[in-house]
Amino acid sequence: DKWYAFQPQDVNAAYIPANNSITIPAGILNPPFYSPDASYGANLGGMIVPFGNPQNLFIYSYYQMNLAEFLSITGPLTAFSGLLLWAVTYYIPKTAVSVPDGDAPTMGRRKGLVFALLFGVCILAVLRLITPLMMFLIVCPALVLADRKVFRDVDYKLLLLFIFLFIGVGNIGRLPIMAAGPAQLLQGHEFMLSLLLSQVLSNVPTVVLLAPYTDAARELLLGVNVGGLGTIIASMASIISFKAYLGTAHCRPLRYLAFFTAANVVFLAAVLAMERVTSGLRASRRPSRSVNVMTCSEERKLRFS
Repeated sequence: DKWYAFQPQDVNAAYIPANNSITIPAGILNPPFYSPDASYGANLGGMIVPFGNPQNLFIYSYYQMNLAEFLSITGPLTAFSGLLLWAVTYYIPKTAVSVPDGDAPTMGRRKGLVFALLFGVCILAVLRLITPLMMFLIVCPALVLADRKVFRDVDYKLLLLFIFLFIGVGNIGRLPIMAAGPAQLLQGHEFMLSLLLSQVLSNVPTVVLLAPYTDAARELLLGVNVGGLGTIIASMASIISFKAYLGTAHCRPLRYLAFFTAANVVFLAAVLAMERVTSGLRASRRPSRSVNVMTCSEERKLRFS
């Protein structure tokens, strides 16, 4: 069978519909096609837009932010992160890669255009230009007509995980003990506390847990995004990358985790230093003013009244 005619060093992959299986030779699981560094780019690059990752989507919706406001917060840090990634990857040795000839699964232009348009509809819903119901009524029927098999390939376990995650952590955040203790400690320390909690809870549960107790959207947004660096569980992208690595032949998990953690600590320190500098510059330009203390719920009611 031509789908199995791969050598271990080949850079290719194939999906076999008859067996519902994927063949991935070892060649494509090495740099520059696959690398444990890839999760850095996913974590740092995904922070710039509301739909770049789940925590952004939650914060953009929960605090009713507009796109300009969101980009003004995430843009500078993303630009710095991009320069940092470029500087690091610039020194990776460039090696020639041979890709074997042969058939491979492809997507027709018409179907690709349909999927791109439907993705645009989803973005319109995120930006609140259309309602979620309108998006659902457009996207789902269109997918059924264009390629109903996509519903079979959805990772429903991951989808259910996120649903139960939001429900469970949201209920924990409403416990009276949370309002009596951790919520009071959060005020004025949103950035650092969300960053640290992300290292042990992951950044999506962290933002769901902390958001009801603060209106510091900017600090929380930056904290959970920068907090995606660090430990392997700090970000879902890192966990997915690690899971993919475990599926490779001759994987060495302990070596991977050691390299991953060390590199993440370096990236985290650099991005954190940059954020501290920019925060200091903003504070120096901000005029002093008196502050009226009110609860988060009172401030939110005032904001939307």
